[in-house]
Amino acid sequence: MSNLQVYLISAFFFVMVFSPLVQTSEESYGIPSENIHLVDKRLQLVYSDPSRAVELGLSPAPEGKINLVAQVVNLLPSHELFIEELGGEVTSSFERFNAICFTIDISKVPAITYLPDLTWLEAGVLFYPTLDNSVDSIGTSEIWDDFGFRGEDTTIAILDTGVDFDHESLDDLDDISSTYDPKIAIDSNGMLGFYNANTDQEYPDEQPHDSGSHGTHCAGIAAGTGGSSGQYAGVAPQAKLVGVIALDGGSGDEGDLLRSVDWTIQNKDRFSIDVMSLSLGGPVVIPGATNTGSSSISQALDVAVEAGIVTVVAIGNGNLGLAAHPASVSYPGDSVKAITVGSVNDDHSREIYSSRGPTGDGRLKPDVMAPGGAIMSAQAGSGDGYVSYSGTSMATPHVAGVAALMLQANPNVSPTSSTDYVKQILRETSDHKVPLDVDCGELFTPNNCYGWGTVDLIGAVSRSMNLKDVDLTGNTGIQSETSETFEASMTYTKTEYTNRGKDGGTINNFIQGSDLPDNVKIVATYSSDWPKPNTFLLNSGEGSGINAESSMSSVYEQNGKWILEANFNFTGSVSAGSSVDSFPSFQFDITAPDFNEAIPLTVFYSINDMFGETKNFTIASFTDLPDLFIEEVVISESILEDQTIPFTARVVNQGPGPAREYQLNFYNDGELFESLMIEDRLNSNEAFNVQAEWIAVKGNHELSIEIISVVPQDQDESNNYFTFDVSVSEFVDMQPPLVFITEPDQNEIVSEVVVVKGSASDNVNLEYVEVRLLPNDWERANGFENWFWSWNSSNDLNGRYTVQARSYDGYNYSSIFSIDVEVTNEGSNRRPTASLSSNLNEVYVGENIIFSGNGSTDDSQVTKYQFNFGDGRQTDWKETSWVEYYFEEPGQYEVILNVEDDEGARSSAGDSIIVEVKEEPVNNPPVAQIFSPKSGDEFRNDELIQFSAQGSSDSDGDSINFIWYSSLDGEILRTSAIAGEAILSQGTHIITLRVTDSQAEYSEQSIQISVSLSVESFDSDDSTLSSLSFLVTTLLVVTISQIKRKY
Repeated sequence: MSNLQVYLISAFFFVMVFSPLVQTSEESYGIPSENIHLVDKRLQLVYSDPSRAVELGLSPAPEGKINLVAQVVNLLPSHELFIEELGGEVTSSFERFNAICFTIDISKVPAITYLPDLTWLEAGVLFYPTLDNSVDSIGTSEIWDDFGFRGEDTTIAILDTGVDFDHESLDDLDDISSTYDPKIAIDSNGMLGFYNANTDQEYPDEQPHDSGSHGTHCAGIAAGTGGSSGQYAGVAPQAKLVGVIALDGGSGDEGDLLRSVDWTIQNKDRFSIDVMSLSLGGPVVIPGATNTGSSSISQALDVAVEAGIVTVVAIGNGNLGLAAHPASVSYPGDSVKAITVGSVNDDHSREIYSSRGPTGDGRLKPDVMAPGGAIMSAQAGSGDGYVSYSGTSMATPHVAGVAALMLQANPNVSPTSSTDYVKQILRETSDHKVPLDVDCGELFTPNNCYGWGTVDLIGAVSRSMNLKDVDLTGNTGIQSETSETFEASMTYTKTEYTNRGKDGGTINNFIQGSDLPDNVKIVATYSSDWPKPNTFLLNSGEGSGINAESSMSSVYEQNGKWILEANFNFTGSVSAGSSVDSFPSFQFDITAPDFNEAIPLTVFYSINDMFGETKNFTIASFTDLPDLFIEEVVISESILEDQTIPFTARVVNQGPGPAREYQLNFYNDGELFESLMIEDRLNSNEAFNVQAEWIAVKGNHELSIEIISVVPQDQDESNNYFTFDVSVSEFVDMQPPLVFITEPDQNEIVSEVVVVKGSASDNVNLEYVEVRLLPNDWERANGFENWFWSWNSSNDLNGRYTVQARSYDGYNYSSIFSIDVEVTNEGSNRRPTASLSSNLNEVYVGENIIFSGNGSTDDSQVTKYQFNFGDGRQTDWKETSWVEYYFEEPGQYEVILNVEDDEGARSSAGDSIIVEVKEEPVNNPPVAQIFSPKSGDEFRNDELIQFSAQGSSDSDGDSINFIWYSSLDGEILRTSAIAGEAILSQGTHIITLRVTDSQAEYSEQSIQISVSLSVESFDSDDSTLSSLSFLVTTLLVVTISQIKRKY
């Protein structure tokens, strides 16, 4: 069968299938004919037959209603009022895109076409994901190893189902658990780059997660590290990621996608977003009607590109079954400005499912291809697993990673409102494959199967670098009425694929084997008040195997400037897998006028009309040259680390001529830390003080200052360098930081995802805040003065938990701030809660103490107890709720009780008490001291004697008692009082004081006293004797009398 017959049969089939689409709208749909051109074909079909809503991919709406998206010239509140007056309900509006989403009765579709300033009306539809190691096939190894680019300092936003940032390939940058370098982008306040368009919430209200699995796989392809092995690393493994849920749970409507793109643009600077990757597409394509780039989401991608975000989007997997036809590109893959990506295998042959162009309005798509078949990447929820998926979804993040590497090589290739150098470079450097498959049937490239070919990193990154690898040399001063030569040069790199010229050619201008030139242009401009230049030299500097043609346009004057333009056209063949550098240069002489003046010299560099870095010189005509040197530097003698230290350099011009401008570079141990351009004229024999600042680093350092770029050039450059030594002392911060937990409250009942919030402060600096759930390890919180930390309590059992926070200022940790919360997730077993008590809080070594867990609770039953005594010993898990124990060493011990319930769940944090254990003291006997009576004192037997133990004591502080004994009378007194009174009998007494303490230890002291009879006793005796004497005397007298009578 001839090709002509095949095309005729295909055309007949196409007409039969899609002939209903060409019926006149006013006859079939009732939509006003004057507005029909503003209405999407899909909406026309559904309005005609609402039963086709599901078939045509519309987002669900209430019975009899339809979700619509309208674009207007300039969105105003009056547009919302118009819709509401028709009974519609506005669900979202996007001022950035001049678009509004709403739900309305399907019968009101004709009326809504009269919305003021309407530019497009479409039905709201659902979008879905567009479903070893592939990165080597596009040249990553050379870029990583030879160029040293791995995506550092770039950020890719993944608009998909979300990203599992707990996966080993996506959790951090260096795959070392002890360092803190998260893969997820963090703003200046420590907030994570994550947003859910369906809930319209960002972190911390929405925790980073993947609502499906697709987004994690795509993120791993773009920027995954591949874990510690790196086996399945992504294209830009050191790039950071922002996760955006556009397809919550696997699908999203147009409002979700618009919110996703709008949030990404709004937060571009906050998270330094460079690239946006969308591996998604809309429903079945109606060729020529629904993929013209008119949809709201397609237009939103155009806005994103104009905002400076490289935007890559999948072309779709629509080249299968009845959808296998040209123009099967889905939207938003039909975006005018986004980079649309198709899928190839590792051999760069198109995967059969990859949709084809052109768009409905005739534009060539895709733009480029990338590997998309059987791609291994991170598997969501697995921790460290990888899985193989296929689709243009997998091809798209490859290109996102390529773009990140290009931007790392040269950030200036980012798109603008009028340029997109990333897209142009990809088109110019890709592998332009001319397909042989019958499905395409095309002989030229670019074409609607492969676009401009499969991306090639070596060519793409090299060309990005070429646009900043430029140079301009020459003296900054020209003596009056003399000439100086200036040379402008750049690097141009050619690979085996860079052979199609500007923008990679057009669909009809390249056949395999032909070679279209790349144009390198160098344009110099300066004031036409100076003499017209007339001496030039062009050198193509072509590399091996490269052909070059050079030419120069005639010098002309424009807007008061001379325009000097040199062109170089490069062709030639380069062997597979290699690249060749050429070094085109343009030399030109500038003649100074007969008067002294300084003017700017500006040189522009471009490759295929892509402008590279611009070089600017100030040149001056002169009679005499300046001679600058640094006379002195003034800096503080006492410097502490981390201080911002101001210092002053005194610049002196000792030459005969003036310096019109100059630059000072400041170095610390040879490393540049500040550069200042001084544009104040410095005349001969004048001085100028230049002030700079340095953040001091501990240790001894050599600081140096260099004078460069003097205009006109310095007469003697040998004295342009000044060095001095400084010593920086360590700063010792004695004041610890503070930290507080503000949410949740103490004893609050929580469930599901718990966001712990708090504040922290320090007198100098906050390094970080850490949070943990006892007894787990510390984890970094996000934020500083205001911080957040999330905990998915549904992964834990119900029960009581302790949350702790601490902050660190680089020197000291704060005190730990703790709260207790109660987790109550429905259907979960509650962890038991331990409660510990003891009969004593202070004991002596060897003294028994009883610990009890009887107060522990559970929603069912506590069955086991474990006591940890804090001295290196603990019990086994036992059923007995109490234990008797004694400590063998003195000290302070934290005794902890953990408990287990009848389902085997254990308490999350044990209850504890502190026990003070002391050495049992050695009891010293008390000291007995008799203060009174004194030894040798004499008393009468009727006299109260004062007994005082004043001076007695006990060194242990025990209470003491006093017992007084007499050798004649026995125990006299027993008292706790230090003094007492007693009467003793007549005689000589040995008095003993015994002092006893509470431990029955005692000591004694004895004295001797005498007790005599009282005076009254003596008077009574004399009377008796007198009586007896009287009787004796009487008897004697009587006797004598009787004797006398006898004789």
